[in-house]
Amino acid sequence: MIEILGDIWNKIKSVWEVPDPGIRLMIVVLVAFSLFKITPEHFSTYSFWAKNSEDIRNLGLVIISLPGLCLLLWRTVSANRSAEAAIKQAQTSKNLETLTQKGHLTDRFSKAVELLGHDKRTIQIGGIKALERIAIEDPKTYHRTVYELLCVFVKDHSPAPESKDPDNNASREPPSERIAVQAAMTVICRRDSDKDVKLDLTNANLSDLNLKDANLSGANLYKADLRKSRLHNAILNGKVSLYRAKLDNADFFEAELKGADFSRACMRNTILFCAKLEGAKFYDSNISNADFGGAKVTDEQLLDACIEPKIPPRGVSKELNKQLRTITSSEKECG
Repeated sequence: MIEILGDIWNKIKSVWEVPDPGIRLMIVVLVAFSLFKITPEHFSTYSFWAKNSEDIRNLGLVIISLPGLCLLLWRTVSANRSAEAAIKQAQTSKNLETLTQKGHLTDRFSKAVELLGHDKRTIQIGGIKALERIAIEDPKTYHRTVYELLCVFVKDHSPAPESKDPDNNASREPPSERIAVQAAMTVICRRDSDKDVKLDLTNANLSDLNLKDANLSGANLYKADLRKSRLHNAILNGKVSLYRAKLDNADFFEAELKGADFSRACMRNTILFCAKLEGAKFYDSNISNADFGGAKVTDEQLLDACIEPKIPPRGVSKELNKQLRTITSSEKECG
């Protein structure tokens, strides 16, 4: 009997995908009759009822139990379908919520960009902070866009200093025009470098800024003005371009400048004390009175540099000072 019930159960499962419960019951009954090889002719013979009375009784019990079994299976399937519908609804709600959040971020981004163009510095700074928050919340969409936009903002709001004299540069107390530039550079320099973007700061006026611990790895600082800026412990690895940059009186104390290109840069009085300069290039850079004390740099790296008459760099060997090319008065204005 157990084998019979097992066969019936397997047949029921094979036809359970039929949507109508009544049709399912009819199929199950037909399956049960087929298992016992019962045909309509059997019902008209006495021998059939006599020989198979026990099997017929068992079959009757099975048939009687079928409605309850079908009901139970129907409820199970209905519950599963309800659960699937709930999951789909939850997923739909989640997708709608995501779209709503993206819409809000888009609105916030547009408003933050508008704030950058405001006349008041405090409002500009608010826009800068808002853009940073958006880049953190949705880095996949906004990280690159935000930091490229901030680089453009810095270049647009950093006019070149009037004086070309390295000793007459901007005051260490930044004027109101420079406050927003300082705020933008602070945000740029603390970005998540794991999702990095190529920073284009060519021709940017970054003079007299506090860029301590700044992360400017891979940045393009071609012709940038960093005079009197403080870059203690800054990171400028990854072949940072400082080609023809103005670095007079800049302070790179313990900064990482591995592979940086200082070619034709003005480096009068630049502090590179204990800086990491492995692989850095100094072709035609003016290193007059620059401080290389404790820096990780070789004489071979500095042989291509030049100095003004009788103004050798500090912290290098006497042999190197003797080999450095002395530039003429017409070559003093570099950058």
